[in-house]
Amino acid sequence: MNGTDTMRRRPGAMALAIEDMDVVPTRAHSLTPADRELQLIADAQRDISRFAPLYNQYVDMVWRFAMSRLRDPERAKDVTSATFVKAIQSLPRFKPKRQGDGTSFPGWLMMIARNTIIDEQRRHRPTADVHDPAIEMYLAYGSTPETIAIRRDEQERVYRAVTKLSPKQREIVEMRAAGFSGQEIADALGMTINGVRTAHHRAYGRLRQLLADDNERKEDVR
Repeated sequence: MNGTDTMRRRPGAMALAIEDMDVVPTRAHSLTPADRELQLIADAQRDISRFAPLYNQYVDMVWRFAMSRLRDPERAKDVTSATFVKAIQSLPRFKPKRQGDGTSFPGWLMMIARNTIIDEQRRHRPTADVHDPAIEMYLAYGSTPETIAIRRDEQERVYRAVTKLSPKQREIVEMRAAGFSGQEIADALGMTINGVRTAHHRAYGRLRQLLADDNERKEDVR
């Protein structure tokens, strides 16, 4: 019988102590998502090798945000990597707070991502071609067959209209199109959820007007 079998068959002193302390499991189960995240942050601040759970939790969110702004998978990947490098470097100075049902960590992380994206855009002023196959795949991701079948000139019309929105409205529209929730957008842009909803409603109202005006111009040309 090996040591592992012995441990499985006969609980040691630690196991017996835990059995007697039935309050311990109760405390573990009573932790809120904010409690757990604060603990993950504290662990990573003490030992950066324990940052992995935070990375795994938010890497997709950062990549989608970068993709919604840059429309280029490779550049989005580079920005995502740079964002987490900066986050790791700044983590010892970060002071997390409870925020709603979570913590201030995602908002802090997305602020780093936004600044990293702005730096990337300044280095590469030309935007990606809307006809790029990688972008078309991205636009099709999660869409219905009807959406995928939209004619290319319709995509161009929408894209041109989006570029005429205010910077904040454009960010919100692009993030919604990338699948972000209202709370994720609020965290990323430092807004309240009600502020995001109001801005989102106004942005789509503006988009409808821009597209209607474009339709009228096309009719006049005919």
